[in-house]
Amino acid sequence: MKKVVWIMMMLAMSWTAQADNDRAIAYNELPERAKTFLATHFAERNISLAKKDRDLFEVHYEVLLMGGEKIEFTRMGEWEEVSCRYASVPMAIVPEPIRHYLAQHHPNHAVTEISRENRRYEVQLNGGLELRFDAEGRMVGWDD
Repeated sequence: MKKVVWIMMMLAMSWTAQADNDRAIAYNELPERAKTFLATHFAERNISLAKKDRDLFEVHYEVLLMGGEKIEFTRMGEWEEVSCRYASVPMAIVPEPIRHYLAQHHPNHAVTEISRENRRYEVQLNGGLELRFDAEGRMVGWDD
């Protein structure tokens, strides 16, 4: 019985090791939506690295730009997270209700990171304030 458990553990560990399959890719290997997003919002930036992250059940893409921006995409090319180290996130990708809230309540702050998951948004402002919004763009919480 111990041998069976040991063999099962070894198989599980080797399967997990193979599941983390990250590899660098060329720009033309990105999904079309991702390429369109980059051309629309970051046309002036050159790509430093593009990679495909293949987990056990999911595929994600990550693009690092020369200006310090990092964009993560789903397997279909929809953006999941945009992080800008030295600049601000293009406001065109921030949903209108969130832009309105930010203009009203934080007019002197720039968005340095935005992420979405299950139609919920997290927005980080310069200075470190992180705001959470629901699918309709209503603020539901924050972290200092």
